[in-house]
Amino acid sequence: MNDASSVPLLSKTRYAAGLQCAGRLYRMCFQPELATPPDAAQQARFDAGTRVGELARNLRPGGVLIDEPFFRHDDAVARTRALLANGATSAIYEAGFTEAGVRIRADILSTSRDGRELIEVKSSTSVKDEHLDDAAIQLATIEAAGVSVDRVCIGHINNACVYQGDEYVPGKLLTVEDITAKARDVAAGVPARIATMREMLAANDAPEPDLGSHCHKPYDCEFYDYCRQGEPEWSIEELPGLNDERRRDLRVGEIRSIRDIPVTFRLSAAQQRVRDTVQSGRPYVSSAFLHDLARITSPAHFIDFETVAPALPIFAGTRPYQAQPFQWSDHVLHADGSLDHYEFLADGTADPRRAFAETP
Repeated sequence: MNDASSVPLLSKTRYAAGLQCAGRLYRMCFQPELATPPDAAQQARFDAGTRVGELARNLRPGGVLIDEPFFRHDDAVARTRALLANGATSAIYEAGFTEAGVRIRADILSTSRDGRELIEVKSSTSVKDEHLDDAAIQLATIEAAGVSVDRVCIGHINNACVYQGDEYVPGKLLTVEDITAKARDVAAGVPARIATMREMLAANDAPEPDLGSHCHKPYDCEFYDYCRQGEPEWSIEELPGLNDERRRDLRVGEIRSIRDIPVTFRLSAAQQRVRDTVQSGRPYVSSAFLHDLARITSPAHFIDFETVAPALPIFAGTRPYQAQPFQWSDHVLHADGSLDHYEFLADGTADPRRAFAETP
């Protein structure tokens, strides 16, 4: 066992990881180099979340931003305490706290005649269960520091808001939802969960990879590729809709490859098709599919299109997360076997929807 002083501090992100999987938390703290770097799409989502958080500060304007970087967290805590002590500002953005082995930065901590309000900002369009955990650890940490909180909220995107094409209006783009009662209920269990996580981190050995539905819920784990690297060809993880009970039954029976699943093992119809196809080596083609193919007449068009659905709308008249088409492709197969190809790809920053629809 490591001594308590060597156990890394938890953060909101690390706490959420620990709730999802002990291995994810351990590797996040001690083996971050094993993570798969975010791809361009993931990074774009992260960047959008950051932008939403910045816009949300205008929900409680006139505050002070604690802009010390993460590696100067102690300075952020000291500055936060000074602002709270003198009461000179009505809102603190990225307020810093460290208590009981946890350090956090609160998105918005505001004060009014109605009391002190904690707002956790999310780029989703509703409050989700995992958001309660995020708010709860912040609430527990802030109040452990001796700062009372009267109201806990989630600020999230209002997907009914129609963008007018100019500056974003935070009061319309974002909704603030009171979750105080739920957050307090969840916060009551935070100290015990933190103790369990810190005990695991104090151990000398990393938790063994534990594949399951938790690898992707509520978030995709960045260590999934690492944990799966020892899986055989045609891993049971590739079975569609495999639940944790069926997965556990297979692994207890030391079955890790679809090739080894016995015909007596209970599977869904779709899973049975996958098993039979893998084990026989012959592709599955349904009779209905062959019937539908026979009905196609020449010329046959094979059409594909792509869309983007930004959290923050970029074209006037659109809403958050509304799908915006920007590319189409059409392969035309003629009776003599010849193939033509037509395509459209938006170029530049202008709204591509009319051009998408009108391009021949």
